[in-house]
Amino acid sequence: MRRSFCRARRDALLVAFVVAGSLLEGGCYVPPPVPEVPSWLDAARTGQTPSAEEEGLAREADESLARVVEEDGLVENDSFDRYLTGIVARLIPELPAAAPTLTPRVYAAVERNAFALPNGAILVTAGLLVELENEAQLAFLLGHEAAHVLLRHQLLDERFGAETDSHVDRMWLSRHLEDEADELGFALVTSAGYAPDEAARMLRHVRDDRPPAWARVTSWDSHFEAEVRIRAMRVRARRLVREGRAGDVVRRETFLEAQDGVRLAVAELTLEAGHADRARELVDRHLTRHPDSARAYWLRAEITRAVDAAGRRAPTVRSDYERAIELAPADADAHRALGLLLRDLREPDAARPHLERYLELRPEAVDRRLIERYLAPRDASP
Repeated sequence: MRRSFCRARRDALLVAFVVAGSLLEGGCYVPPPVPEVPSWLDAARTGQTPSAEEEGLAREADESLARVVEEDGLVENDSFDRYLTGIVARLIPELPAAAPTLTPRVYAAVERNAFALPNGAILVTAGLLVELENEAQLAFLLGHEAAHVLLRHQLLDERFGAETDSHVDRMWLSRHLEDEADELGFALVTSAGYAPDEAARMLRHVRDDRPPAWARVTSWDSHFEAEVRIRAMRVRARRLVREGRAGDVVRRETFLEAQDGVRLAVAELTLEAGHADRARELVDRHLTRHPDSARAYWLRAEITRAVDAAGRRAPTVRSDYERAIELAPADADAHRALGLLLRDLREPDAARPHLERYLELRPEAVDRRLIERYLAPRDASP
């Protein structure tokens, strides 16, 4: 029943997109006027400060983001967060005092998406992050999202929504805002010297996955026109090349080194979401770059065990757990996993030291009582 409902809703949305697209492209649609909202880039000239409704939107965003943090909804990695912040600073060296601080973070989701909030938070999903190939692509992604904030698109969207509840009107506005963010984002990134060809390549990595409902700005909500946006990016890039103004900064290795710090966390999220094959690809990619990564060996064994029942006892599982412990003797997860595997293989004597070591390393383990029961001497009475 649920699947039928979802399919019906999807088909209805598809029809709406087709009808709306025909209206927008056919020349017979006249959109309502877009409210005038000066950008934060003009704040010094216009003396702009946040409006009361904008402050309200920012408070809502603060509350939503606080809940995400409380629920471990972000991939926490200080080094990578600083890397993201450094790229944003390179794109926008100085912001007006009244503008929200741009704060990029990694959102713990396997979907390939990104979105901005009216409080200046820029969230890139973990799933999209590991698909990108270099810093230039990441810069274009961040530049696009920063543009939504700088152009105050959430406030504009709010005011536009007060004037119309038409689905076609809102779709037109969504396209309009995407075009604006693409144009400003492209200008910010190419002005910083990044190679313009990477903009279109970045868009290829974005999938039709919706941001979470709490994200008020859905920056990639117009994916039905993705090919149009990609062509526009290519036209912009060719123009810069013809004019001799194209930069050449790509920074693939710098990006991959930064990505090293979060790749395995993304692989774990991917495994939890049920995408074992994709999780294995990420782990194998990590081991290619870091063959002495204990966590990668542990995670590869976990993936093998998750694939099917037969995989639980595959010889590679045992060898991967053993390699993880060899590289990181104080890894509690690896000791626990190997101990339980050996117990399952009916090798209690071999399992005991690993389970004991697990409890030593993690005295407050939630499964302590269960492990202690496994370690207790068997009753020898008949």
